[in-house]
Amino acid sequence: MPSFRRRDSVIDADRVDESTPDPERTTDAEQARALVEEAEAEAAEADALAAAARARARAARLRRQA
Repeated sequence: MPSFRRRDSVIDADRVDESTPDPERTTDAEQARALVEEAEAEAAEADALAAAARARARAARLRRQA
């Protein structure tokens, strides 16, 4: 008769292995977060440049109207 205790210990060991994070996968997640932050910063910079261009255009339009 097979030992159920042995089978249970193997199953428990598998569960432990599954819950252990893969260091390479963690690095990928950190790299993805860094890329997202960089993209958000670039988008914010582009928004600021667009707002400045709109302000310059409005100022020029107001000068012409005056």
